[in-house]
Amino acid sequence: MEWLVVVLNFIGQQILNVPAYLIGIITAVGLIALRRNAGQVIGGALKAALGFLILGAGATVVTGSLDPLGALILAVTGAQGVIPTNEVITAIAQDEFGAQSAYVLTLGFVVMLLLARFTPLKYVFLTGHHMVFMATMLTVVLSVGFGSGLSWLVVIIGALLLGVIMVVMPAFVHPWTKKITGNDTIAIGHFGTLGYIAAGATGQAVGRKSKSTEDIKFPQGLKFLRDSMVATSLSMVLIYLVFTVWGLIALPLDEALAIFDVADAGAFIMAGFAQALQFGVGVAIILYGVRTVLGELVPAFQGIAEKVVPGAKPALDIPIVFPFGANAVLIGFLSSFAGGLIALGILAVWLNPVFGLALILPGMVPHFFTGGGAGVYGNATGGRLGAALGGFVNGIIITILPAILLLVLGDFGFANSTFGDADFGWFGTLIGVSLSGGTAMGVILTIVIAVVLVTAAIIYQLKVVDGGWVPGAKRDAWVAEQKAAEKAVQDAEKARLAEEKAAKTV
Repeated sequence: MEWLVVVLNFIGQQILNVPAYLIGIITAVGLIALRRNAGQVIGGALKAALGFLILGAGATVVTGSLDPLGALILAVTGAQGVIPTNEVITAIAQDEFGAQSAYVLTLGFVVMLLLARFTPLKYVFLTGHHMVFMATMLTVVLSVGFGSGLSWLVVIIGALLLGVIMVVMPAFVHPWTKKITGNDTIAIGHFGTLGYIAAGATGQAVGRKSKSTEDIKFPQGLKFLRDSMVATSLSMVLIYLVFTVWGLIALPLDEALAIFDVADAGAFIMAGFAQALQFGVGVAIILYGVRTVLGELVPAFQGIAEKVVPGAKPALDIPIVFPFGANAVLIGFLSSFAGGLIALGILAVWLNPVFGLALILPGMVPHFFTGGGAGVYGNATGGRLGAALGGFVNGIIITILPAILLLVLGDFGFANSTFGDADFGWFGTLIGVSLSGGTAMGVILTIVIAVVLVTAAIIYQLKVVDGGWVPGAKRDAWVAEQKAAEKAVQDAEKARLAEEKAAKTV
C-alpha cells in the first residue's frame, strides 16, 4: 500500500495543491467537453493556468511587502502571541499526518464532485491550497479526537467533512457573490466565507444610504486617486512612513535597521517606501491575473456544466472579486486590521485571563486577503460604511476564532501558529467539540453535522439563491433614486447651457 500513499501524495501535494495546475486541468476538461480542437484545448488550459500563476505572483509580491510591515509593527508595539499562518501549521502537521491528509484530500475532492453532480449544490471548489489546509486541519482535529489507532476512520470522516464544506460554503455566500459580480457564472471557494457573509450582512444593516466606495469623488487636484493602483500605493506609503518613523524613534537603531537589512536611517525609510510601492504593484498583478483566469475558465465551464456536472460553477479564490471593488479592498483591509487590534485587546484584557485563550496577533497577509474580500462584500450591500464595518467585523472574527480553535488542536495548539481564516475556526472547533464524547458518539455527531450542513445548504440554495433573493435591495433602490436625481440635475444643467448658447447666437 506504500505505492498508493506515494501516488495520492503526488496527486494531493503536486496537483491539487497547485491551483494553477488544477485550473488548467479543469479548463482543458471543459474545452474537450465543448469539442474544441487540440490547439484550443492546449492554449486555453495554458492561458488559464498562466492567469492563476500571475495571480499567485501578485499575491507573493503583496505578501513580501506586508511581511516587513508586520515585523515592524510587532517590534514597535512589543506584542507577543500566536500569529495564525495556514502554511506554517500545515507544514508542521505534514510531518506526522501527511499520508492521512493526502487520503482525506483526494477522497474529499471526489465527495465534493459527487455532491455537486447529484445535489442542487453545483459548486466545484478549485482553490487548491485551501483544500490542503482544510484537509490537514480536519486530519489533525480528528486524529486528536479519535486517537492515533483509528487512521482509517480519520480518513473516511475527514473526506466526508471536506467534501461537504467545499460545496456548502460557496452556496451560503452565493447571494452576495452574485450581487458583486452581477451574474451567476462564478462562486467563491475560500475558507474565509463566514467573514464575507458577516461583512455582507453588516453592510446591509448599516449602509442603506451609503454610496459605493467606487463612486468616491475626488477634488480636481486629486483626480489621480481614481486610479486604484495609485490610491492603493499612496495609502501604503503613508502607512509605511508612519511606522518607519515610529520604528526609528522607538527601537534601538541596530534593531530597526535589521528589519529591512539596511545600513542607515535614510535607507530604512526608503526601504519602507519601496515596499509600499511593491504592494501597489502586487495588487495590480493580482487584478490582471483575475481577468486572465476569468477570460478562459468561465467559457470552459460551459463544457463542464453541459457534460460532467450539469449547472456547475467554479468556486474560486477570494482575489477573484477584487476587481469589482478596488477601493473597497483597501478600506476592508485597513478596517480588518483595526478590528484585529481591538480583538487582541479583548483577548488580552478578558478572554485570556478568564478562559485561557491564546493572544492572536493580527497578521497583515490574512487581514489583506480576507479583510479586502470582506470590504468588497460589505460595499456590495452597504457602500462605504458597509466596507469599513464589514472589514472590521471580519478582523474580529479572524482573531477570536483562531484562539478558540487552538483548544481542539491538541499538541499543535502549542506550535505558535494556528489556522487563520474564519471557516477553519468555526468548523474545526465544531468538529473538535463533537469528538469530546468518545469515538462512537464522535462518529455519529460528525455525520449528523455533515448531513445537517448539506440539508441546510440545499434548502438555502433552492429557497434563497435560486429563489432570487437580492441582499441590500433597499439600498439598491436608494442608489437608483440618487442616480436618477443626479441625472436630472445634469440634464437640467445641459438644457440651461444649451438655452444660453442659443440665446447668444440670436
